[in-house]
Amino acid sequence: MTNRRQNLLDKIGLLLPGYSGYSKREAKRNSDKKLRDNISLVIQNCETIIISHQQYLISQSNMASCKEWEITRKAINTLFSKVKLTTHGESSFFSENQLKEDELEEIYSFDIEISEKTAIISKTIESEINEPLSASFILKQCRDIDNLLFSRTNYINQYK
Repeated sequence: MTNRRQNLLDKIGLLLPGYSGYSKREAKRNSDKKLRDNISLVIQNCETIIISHQQYLISQSNMASCKEWEITRKAINTLFSKVKLTTHGESSFFSENQLKEDELEEIYSFDIEISEKTAIISKTIESEINEPLSASFILKQCRDIDNLLFSRTNYINQYK
């Protein structure tokens, strides 16, 4: 979270009870959003590399491998959309059901785990894309991330 100068609204907000906690939670939500945006960019880059690899496979007339990578590419593309559009722990200032800091930390821990699995996918694609089992390994990682996203969404929905 970055430190920024207080604007007039922040100064007025300090006079309101509960505003500072809300402000801290809002900063956590913003950092979580940036993490998910970064994860999305990594996933998008992975898809670009897979497309290039598929073009190479087509030029080598290796259609069986190209099909396998197409299944993986579609999973990566779906994952990109899910990460980019996943619900975030929003709660308005006057809402009765506000997410507390420890709940936001739990959501952030889901996103950290997703980030770690995304890094594994990226590393595999960048260094082992020619290995025979890479596509199925990446597909398994995508399923794991999908399960994490499902758990994350269910966790957030508990508080809505």
